[in-house]
Amino acid sequence: MPIDYTLVQTVHYIYRKTIEDIENGIHLQEHLQEINTGLEMIHAQIILHTQEGKEVKGYEALKRKFFYLKWRILTQQQL
Repeated sequence: MPIDYTLVQTVHYIYRKTIEDIENGIHLQEHLQEINTGLEMIHAQIILHTQEGKEVKGYEALKRKFFYLKWRILTQQQL
């Protein structure tokens, strides 16, 4: 089962907004909390879909995007 289009749109918006805020150095802690929550939700979906024998490639891609954002925030905070 493919990932819901609304979920993809939401993640894309969060991704774009987070990148903008990272570049401006604002709201980093808030975004870090959102990303950690998102990673937990994505992980739960991966487990569920794996148990049901469904495709998880889309969720794996989302997980990589969220880890990238987390890395960018942590790097920015160290500057």
